Amino acid sequence: MMTSQLAIARLRRDLTLGRVVNWALFVGVVLCVPLGAAFDHRYGDVLSLTILGGLSFLGIQAYEYTHLVEEGLTLTHGNVHGHELHPLFGATFFVVTGFHGAHVTAGVIYLTCILFGAMKGKYTQGGLSYSPVELVGLFWHFVDLVWILVFTFIYLL
Repeated sequence: MMTSQLAIARLRRDLTLGRVVNWALFVGVVLCVPLGAAFDHRYGDVLSLTILGGLSFLGIQAYEYTHLVEEGLTLTHGNVHGHELHPLFGATFFVVTGFHGAHVTAGVIYLTCILFGAMKGKYTQGGLSYSPVELVGLFWHFVDLVWILVFTFIYLL
């Protein structure tokens, strides 16, 4: 029987989608940077692309979860490619990445609400505060910062 470390290394090699997911979120964060400037009609496209990046992240994560469960990784059982992993690996992986995915979902919903408000002109007509746009940008940056840590500790180490 292989050691748990060798089985985890083999599992990580199969999780190349993690790198694709990393870029989907990173592009969204780079696109959110201009949201700190005065909001105008051009940022509707930025918000749309950021939402698309978040939805791509969630779709890839769902695909990855499906693949891992088919391989035998669950919350309580860690058997991948016929090799037994530490029982806590599956629980740790699914809970940490799932909790992050929940925050990405919240961010996509938040970004969508801001996009609809922007399409109605709420942030360009002098009546409504611009702070919701700034807050969604900060939230999205936080979600990406957390993903960098999750990606490093779950996928790379």
